[in-house]
Amino acid sequence: MNWNDYSIWVTHPAIQALIISAAGVLLAYAFDLIVGRLVSRVVKRTSTEVDDAIVYAVRPAVKQSIMIIALWSAIRHLEPGDVVMYVTTGILSSWGILVWVLCSFRVAETVLGWLSRHRDRF
Repeated sequence: MNWNDYSIWVTHPAIQALIISAAGVLLAYAFDLIVGRLVSRVVKRTSTEVDDAIVYAVRPAVKQSIMIIALWSAIRHLEPGDVVMYVTTGILSSWGILVWVLCSFRVAETVLGWLSRHRDRF
């Protein structure tokens, strides 16, 4: 086996884009597994459950954001035309904004619900 037999697969831009996308998915899940569990352990030590709920609400948004960035990087690596890149950036940006808006609604609902049950706290 000679490396030159396989070098076309590694140097082809489409294969590299797939590798970037796959690495982004793996990074997102690894980040969720390692950092998510570490943060979850830290917040479980607190006396309230509101921070547990906030971490639970934010974890999917962080994971999806890492995937969106990886997908954008993979598409950019393919060097599409300006119009395609403009539309792709708009779609991925809209997806990211939607993810974080929904996340912020979940966090606000959690915090406001907790505050409504603890009126004497402030």
